[in-house]
Amino acid sequence: MAGENAVKVWRSHRGMAARELAKKAGISAPYLSESKSGKKDGSPFAVRKIADAPSVDLDDLG
Repeated sequence: MAGENAVKVWRSHRGMAARELAKKAGISAPYLSESKSGKKDGSPFAVRKIADAPSVDLDDLG
């Protein structure tokens, strides 16, 4: 992934917009943005929901 954010890469690969991913994961778009940028760590529960939304294995986000 060469330094790219794994969530962004998988979201793009699945053809999802950021807002669509946030909605499907049941989190707010600002929360998703802040977790992607490193401003928030995100709870394990939220990270699991983010991985499940585009059907990605949790290990692929780490």
